[in-house]
Amino acid sequence: MTKIIEESKAILNLDDLIDPVFSSNATEVLKKRYLAKDEEGQLIETPKEMLVRVAIAVAKAEEDPGTKHMWARIFYEMMADGVFIPNSPTLMNAGRRMGMLSACFVLPVEDNIDSIFNSVKATALVQKAGGGTGFSFNDLRPNGSIVKSSGGTTAGPLSFIDVFSQATTAIQQGAFRRGANMGILKIDHPDIIDFIKAKEDLSRWQNYNVSISVTDEWMKALKKDPLDLHEVYHSAWGCGELWQKTDRETGELTVRSFKPSEEIGFGWRHWTLGDTWNLICERAWSTGEPGLFFRDKANVKNVLLDSCGPIEATNPCGEQPLHPYDSCTLGSINLSKFHVEDKELDWSSLESTVESAVRFLDNVVEVNNYPLPEISKMSKDTSRRIGLGVMGWADLLFAMEIPYNSETARNLADRIQDFITTTAEHYSESLAHEKGTFGAWKTSSYGKAQRSMRNAFHTTVAPTGTISIIANCSGGIEPLYALSFKREVMSDSDGYFTVMEEHNPYWKEAVAKADISNGMQSALLKHAIQHGSIQDFDSNDLEVEKLKKLFVTSHDVSPNDHIDMQASWQRRVSTSVSKTINLSKSSKVQDVKDAYMRAYDKDCVGITVYRDGCREGKSGMKQPMKVFSVKEIQKAKSIPLPFNYNDEMLPATRTRIKTQFGNLHVTIVRDTQNDKEIEVFAQLGKAGDLIAADIEAICRLSSKLLRLGCTLDDVIDQLEYIGTTHIMPSEYGKITSMPDALAKAMKKYNNHKKDIDLKRVTNGKERTESEYGVACPSCGAKLSFQEGCMKCQGCGYSAC
Repeated sequence: MTKIIEESKAILNLDDLIDPVFSSNATEVLKKRYLAKDEEGQLIETPKEMLVRVAIAVAKAEEDPGTKHMWARIFYEMMADGVFIPNSPTLMNAGRRMGMLSACFVLPVEDNIDSIFNSVKATALVQKAGGGTGFSFNDLRPNGSIVKSSGGTTAGPLSFIDVFSQATTAIQQGAFRRGANMGILKIDHPDIIDFIKAKEDLSRWQNYNVSISVTDEWMKALKKDPLDLHEVYHSAWGCGELWQKTDRETGELTVRSFKPSEEIGFGWRHWTLGDTWNLICERAWSTGEPGLFFRDKANVKNVLLDSCGPIEATNPCGEQPLHPYDSCTLGSINLSKFHVEDKELDWSSLESTVESAVRFLDNVVEVNNYPLPEISKMSKDTSRRIGLGVMGWADLLFAMEIPYNSETARNLADRIQDFITTTAEHYSESLAHEKGTFGAWKTSSYGKAQRSMRNAFHTTVAPTGTISIIANCSGGIEPLYALSFKREVMSDSDGYFTVMEEHNPYWKEAVAKADISNGMQSALLKHAIQHGSIQDFDSNDLEVEKLKKLFVTSHDVSPNDHIDMQASWQRRVSTSVSKTINLSKSSKVQDVKDAYMRAYDKDCVGITVYRDGCREGKSGMKQPMKVFSVKEIQKAKSIPLPFNYNDEMLPATRTRIKTQFGNLHVTIVRDTQNDKEIEVFAQLGKAGDLIAADIEAICRLSSKLLRLGCTLDDVIDQLEYIGTTHIMPSEYGKITSMPDALAKAMKKYNNHKKDIDLKRVTNGKERTESEYGVACPSCGAKLSFQEGCMKCQGCGYSAC
């Protein structure tokens, strides 16, 4: 970093610059993920030096030395004030050897081996530097198609998505941050049902978001008659006995009958549009995926439609529909910085910030070190796409005393986005006169209108996981996940987690100012700590009711209000909006159907729903972020002694599961008085000494955990999906190892215990509802699902 510091003296006077003010959480995030380190992993730059590094690197796109100095200072001050923060790859890589500054990419996947594995290689190059990738698998032939060159058959798009996913898993080991992907398949692809069902096993494609590409034609047909049959027989998955194809010119219908394979299993006799819609929504209810990508609505905003064709895919969180090989650098403005008084904004300051941010992002396009020449040509020479977004929306509404779920909030959102997009377009137009238009300008919508433009696309609404922590504001356009929650921060010295309370500052200040007693204030704060929300706080006090109305969290907002807010931002944004429609745990599949249809009717480009708790226990990780609990704090501060059970007679249940090494017999002992499992024993039929010793060790440690107060689910979370090279299929999903087999035996036991009320009927078959969950792979804290992505409120980790 000596070179950067020396360079800064020639461009900026380091001592003359304002000092950035970062919260303790922001500082911790910067140390762990952003600040430069030497070969031994020791920090070699400060947060201030990081911002100087970025500002100087981005200002290098300016030709005149005086202009370069001026813009470097402006760029630095925007970031130091927390008014504007670029996306993570820019903070990480600007001014450093790798130099790749973009966050969003879409790579082509054509129907041949060369293209497929060239894209795998390109994925490695992009994700190694911290970018996320999206793919359309529409062109790949379905499972079972004949390969003329060999006479064999193809395995279909799903098998190749497995390859892409495994490549991402391997890349993550040496990457700056976890890689993320978006896999999209069109609704009329023959393998669409397998695609919809693929993530029933959430250990598959853990680094992939999946969405269905849906056309206006398909949605209109669904609305008109859900009983209409599909035009393509889904032979790969055998969910019907009927194939039909309509000749689009003559209208003639060809029908052939097929005998369903017993190996594939049951299916509907006639696969209708409604059947597919029901399955999409049922899977989204159960796992949060697939989302929907409304292809035609995205291409309404595609100013390069005639230049580069229709857009078929998006980046991992869906806010950037992109052409193949195109990329986008993102940056977000902190809206909470522009509140001046009452219910008004400093529009003049916002205007100048938008203009500076547009120049910053356009400079990034110029100085970016793209991972492939095809990406460089598309991004730098063809589109010059930038993605200016926002964050701090929930904080701004708190400051202006406007409830998130109100018409006033939605109107303000529309007004702000219209202002930002209009300002960005005007400044891009002036930049075009100064520096030239984007390469595809002549055949673009702007070219046909004879309006000069530097960038083909300007605004977006992207997730702001870690950069909102750096800016110390709420994320994106989402409501708060909770007014108060816990952060688990790992201490570098002793390796233990420190549990800290985190209160939204606007919430805490509002309670302090409220005309209520000190006792009521304490009760409100305590309730928020324990529940995250205050909506069920029992009080008739008018001041408390005012606080309830204003301080709503993501689960206090109805799905309709979530969607309507997304639609308000969507109207004037250049591309799309990344937002999660949060559903309560008690929501029904019909709620998902209603949300998906409303998003389409409101002209959203895409939609993701997430039902609270829907992934608990299904992915081998923990429950999404819960609110802070006083009991959990007390538990974290003291380690309980194990319970001693001296009873000579205790009831037990034995279960059996097939493994790679033979039948595993598992016995679980239960203390009926305290309604708790306390011991686990397991024996393998034909185990060698080494395997038997491993099993005994796992069972002893599991029993110790149970006696320390952990639940059987806690033990399952630790053991399930531990992987090896020995994998075998089973009726309980893939068994990846002996610990995984033991966990699945415990789940089998748990399912046996479940009350019959937890069972539901889907498509004529009785299924048992289980729960899902996700924990931060960096610090172990609970994750929340927001902005289309899993995010850690503790260490700033983002799955996207």
